[in-house]
Amino acid sequence: MGMVALKCPACGADIQLDDSREFGFCNYCGTKVMQDKIVVEHQGTVKVDNSEYVEKFLQNARRAYEKQDWEETEKYYNLVEQNDPSNIEAIFYSAYAKACNTLIEADFFKKQAAFGVLKRCVGIIDDNYVPAEKEIVQRVGKDILGLYNTNFVYTQKKNGYGLIVQDDRAKTIDLFNLVGAEFAQSCLNIADTYPENDKDNRTYFYKIASSVADISCRYEFAAKVKKLAYPDALRPITFINNSGSDKMKYYLTVVGVFDKQPVSKGTSTIELPQGDYKMILYGTYGSLDASKAAKAGETTISIPNHSTVEITYKAFRGCNFIIS
Repeated sequence: MGMVALKCPACGADIQLDDSREFGFCNYCGTKVMQDKIVVEHQGTVKVDNSEYVEKFLQNARRAYEKQDWEETEKYYNLVEQNDPSNIEAIFYSAYAKACNTLIEADFFKKQAAFGVLKRCVGIIDDNYVPAEKEIVQRVGKDILGLYNTNFVYTQKKNGYGLIVQDDRAKTIDLFNLVGAEFAQSCLNIADTYPENDKDNRTYFYKIASSVADISCRYEFAAKVKKLAYPDALRPITFINNSGSDKMKYYLTVVGVFDKQPVSKGTSTIELPQGDYKMILYGTYGSLDASKAAKAGETTISIPNHSTVEITYKAFRGCNFIIS
C-alpha cells in the first residue's frame, strides 16, 4: 500500500490518496477526487497537462478582476501561478490584486510591503515573456497607470484649528512610481529581445514603456524612452524668461506630457511630441518652490511637425515659448 499524489480539479490543492482506493476527498474544498489508474508500458517521464485548470482559473480570475474583487482576483491568479509558474498575467495580477487591497487601509507599512512584492513581480516579467503575451504587457501598463487615478486611504495631520497641515499621500504615490519605473525597464528589456531590424515590435514596447515612464520616472529617463518610442515626432520648445526682479521666479508646467518638471527663470529647452498642449505659467518670489507658486497665465498651443510658433504672455514681458 502506498500514497498517490494528486491535484484537486476544483481548487488545485495538492492531496494524497491511498493507492488502494478508487476515490477520496479534497481536504481543502471537499471535492470528490477519482484516481485514474494508468499503466505506462515504457520507461520515461509523463508530463501532467494542467492547461484545463489554468484556463478555468484564468476565467475566474478575470471575472473577479472586472468586479474589482481583489481578494478573489488574488486567489484565482495564485492558482493559475501554481499550475503555470511562468504565466506573466498571473505573476503580475496576483501581486497587483494584493497591492490594491492595501489601498483601502491606513497602514502605510502594509502598502509598502505589498507594493514591494509587486515591484519584484514586475521586474521578472521580461524573464518570462513570450511573444504571445504582447497584449498582456500592454494591459499591465494600463493598470499601472490606473493606480494614479485610484482613491486610497492616507493619513492627515491637522493643527489646533482643524486645518490640514500635512498628509502622506505622496508616500503612496512614490510606491506607484517605483512599480512604474520597474515596469518601464522591463519593457525596454523585452524590446531588446527583438532584433534591431524588427522595428515594429521594438517600438511597440518602447511606446508602452514611454506611457508609464511619463508618469512614473525622472525626466531624464522618461525623455530617453520617449525618444526611442517617437524618434521622428519630437519637437524642441524653448522657454525664455528674462523679465521680473531677481527674486521673481517663473515656472512652466506642460500638462499631459512627460515633462512635468517646472522650468525656472532663464532659458531652457525641452522636447515634446507633435500634438496639442496646455501650458501654465506660475510665478513666485524668493525661495518658494513651484508647488507654492501662483498661477500667472495659461495657454494652449499646437505643435506641428514642421513650423515655427512663438507665443508671448503679454502680461509678463519676456515670457516666450518658441517652437523651432
